[in-house]
Amino acid sequence: MLYQLRHTGPETCHIQEKGYSSQLTIQDQRHIISLAFRMWSEVSPLEFVEDTFSPLEDVDIKLGFGTGRHLGCNQKFDGTGREFAHAWFLGDVHFDDDEHFTAPNTGSGISLLKVAVHEIGHVLGLPHIYRTGSIMQPSYLPQESGFEINWMDRKAIQHLYGGCKGQFSTVFDWIRKERTQYGEVVIRFNTYFMRDGWYWLYENRVFLYLYYFLHCRITSEDINTIK
Repeated sequence: MLYQLRHTGPETCHIQEKGYSSQLTIQDQRHIISLAFRMWSEVSPLEFVEDTFSPLEDVDIKLGFGTGRHLGCNQKFDGTGREFAHAWFLGDVHFDDDEHFTAPNTGSGISLLKVAVHEIGHVLGLPHIYRTGSIMQPSYLPQESGFEINWMDRKAIQHLYGGCKGQFSTVFDWIRKERTQYGEVVIRFNTYFMRDGWYWLYENRVFLYLYYFLHCRITSEDINTIK
């Protein structure tokens, strides 16, 4: 599979695809790669648009899957394990198709989304960041139920390209109670940001942790008082 990226201006790029991996359906691959680019566009002024028409010579960045000697690359893949992918600044991204790439939140395999976000970071000019929680740390961590580009990654990409432009048209919090499969009532707290037909969702996990911590502490104090 080849995804091709063409710069049409300082803040706009076009993605084109040609060929696919053997690991996932075509629909899943297109969705995952598009989501990986979107995660970077959400924290920077960069915009990415899928382009299925431009010839290879008109694009700056190509993404593809291969095994062993692949895609004319002088760097050979090592089969299953160790290196999952490699990329170059404003160059190509290659994924090792011998790896067991999977869609997000499947609970097994290697998350194509996490690897793609990491490698696209290199394409955009980011080095490895040796800090826990960064998507740019050199070691791959097992799949999580969800992940995001954290403050270190945002600071690094905005240092290169600047911050996001424009204001959100609407911002609101949605706080609600939900019942788990075990019958427990939990609090969900999300913040929504809306602009030009797009929306961004932020899950306020710290708030939830503090809520439960305080709730449990108060309950414990009440019990001690009763005793």
